[in-house]
Amino acid sequence: MKKPSTVTLQLSYFQLHIDPSNVAILKIDCPGKVNVLNTAVLAELEKILDALAEGHKFIKGLVIYSGKENGFIAGADIKEIVQAQQLDESVAYEGSQRGKAVFAKLAALPFKSVAAIHGRCLGGGLELALHCSYRLASDDESTVLGLPELALGVLPGWGGCIISSKITGLLNAALLVLSPLKPWSAHKAWRHELVSEVVPAEHMLKRANYLVRRGYASTYKPTAKERFTKAAIDNPAGRWLFRHLLRAKVKKAIGDKYPAPYAAIDVLIKARNLSASAAAHLESATFAKLCHTAQSREAVQTFLSRKTSGIERRAVGEYRQGESK
Repeated sequence: MKKPSTVTLQLSYFQLHIDPSNVAILKIDCPGKVNVLNTAVLAELEKILDALAEGHKFIKGLVIYSGKENGFIAGADIKEIVQAQQLDESVAYEGSQRGKAVFAKLAALPFKSVAAIHGRCLGGGLELALHCSYRLASDDESTVLGLPELALGVLPGWGGCIISSKITGLLNAALLVLSPLKPWSAHKAWRHELVSEVVPAEHMLKRANYLVRRGYASTYKPTAKERFTKAAIDNPAGRWLFRHLLRAKVKKAIGDKYPAPYAAIDVLIKARNLSASAAAHLESATFAKLCHTAQSREAVQTFLSRKTSGIERRAVGEYRQGESK
């Protein structure tokens, strides 16, 4: 097999080359100001992953980074959520399963992969990064990581609930998913074990290349208290109590009007006891059901109206109008 290239693969959203150390360097650079993941982008990513898996004998690793100045991937394409809301629940379900299937190919590559994150890494962008072997985050203040789906009345649908819990632990995953408008800084993400290292932006690609070839990252070492808390929560009795405490906290904060937070708690907890396929089905089915609620339709339309009216949605979840950046 010849080395993959932008010519042989005819890419529109990515640029791919193999560097002198036989590491595949994949840049995502969608048309427009930010990178978003939609059906076409995922299809092209799958094509690239299939080609890399086929040529794995000479490829030493994969580095994924963004061609945008201050953003990794902003998330899924909201327009496709709107389209799914106008169709049968099965469309949203299949879309959720489809994204997970593509990301599963990333996780299954026979070599290490690194997401080099600079700028906003939100929603589907973070879910993609979580399927890599390592995540590097730049120490720039623009770099934030989060799962904002609950703000749209849904939950993460591309494995976010499932894999975040495996990587960061149930408590940290709950904090991440249930705080949709409060993404984490790079250093907070490192302390919560969401990212492997925090490095200066100018050194990210060099460090990412080293990681995929050498396979070592200076990951955060939890304290004894943090290890005890994780162990106390992640057992049947602990998960039962944790679920009830979380639901009580959500009820006190917002009442019963919004179903998404309660559904997300149930998926986070139940997925820990399920097989990979059963957990994927649970997350996708819950996503599809939430997608068709009145609350989600209203939240999505509110988001789009704010966007078109010139109100900027800040990374920290605030909405302000007429203020210079």
